[in-house]
Amino acid sequence: MYDVCILGGGPAGVTAAIYCARYKLRTLLLSPDIGGWTRKAHRIENCPGFASITGNDLARSYEAHIAANDIDFRKEAVTGLMRTDNGFSIHSPSGTLDAKYVIYALGTKKRMLNIPGEKEYLGKGVCLCATCDAPLFKSKNVAVLGGNDSGATSALLISEYASQVYLCELMPKLPAEPIWQKRIQETGKIEVMLGDSAAEIIGDSKVRAIRMRSGKEIPVDGVFIEVGSDPESGLARALGAAVDKWGHLEVDRTQATTIKGLYAAGDVTNQSNYMRQIVAAQAEGAIAAQSIYKKMLKGE
Repeated sequence: MYDVCILGGGPAGVTAAIYCARYKLRTLLLSPDIGGWTRKAHRIENCPGFASITGNDLARSYEAHIAANDIDFRKEAVTGLMRTDNGFSIHSPSGTLDAKYVIYALGTKKRMLNIPGEKEYLGKGVCLCATCDAPLFKSKNVAVLGGNDSGATSALLISEYASQVYLCELMPKLPAEPIWQKRIQETGKIEVMLGDSAAEIIGDSKVRAIRMRSGKEIPVDGVFIEVGSDPESGLARALGAAVDKWGHLEVDRTQATTIKGLYAAGDVTNQSNYMRQIVAAQAEGAIAAQSIYKKMLKGE
């Protein structure tokens, strides 16, 4: 039996694993990859210690840090989570493992617009990852739906390849950080469209255009969806863990959920003022690990 099983290999999960290992806890990290959404970030400039780093490079540094510690890392997804008399039973494709405590750090999944054409053209011009797919749209016209930080940074990356980028935001003002807004203005290739958003994605065998809520039709070859994300809290909710109205796991100042022995960290929680940032996730992961260590010191 492990002392702690950490579900998820993003910033919160990786930090929790490192801290648990340093506390000499028998630690299992279960995740299909290391880095989570961080790996898909084109460029990160607000992570202390790195003035500028790509998501892939940061994820590789996570991998090296995990390898340098006594952490049992298994590259697979969790498929089930059960409460037992001694803690938890964790199910994965390779079998079942047991742990006294669990740190739930499964993060979020991409939110979709649920408009006509979105599912039909997924992989045929509709994309969910600019880092993965931006190079496919060299000298083409592309729409980015969503003007948050991820939408803005995606538009900037895509503009390095595309002829024209349309950044569409339903709100009257762009919510992205000022630094990204400034860079968008400087490119000369990104047209910001405020107060309007796509109502339909049009195509034949692939994407040809988007029809806006205003009725305007814009010819494009690609559409990138960047309208936020939803917490991956389902396995914890199935155990009875309390969530807020958006589905984020409710945790206290120790990162404990309402289920005994189940802690949570990162974007899946309602903590850190909902600040979906690497530094906030790392802090929550460290707090969760320390909280469990203190419990175990007391023999709990």
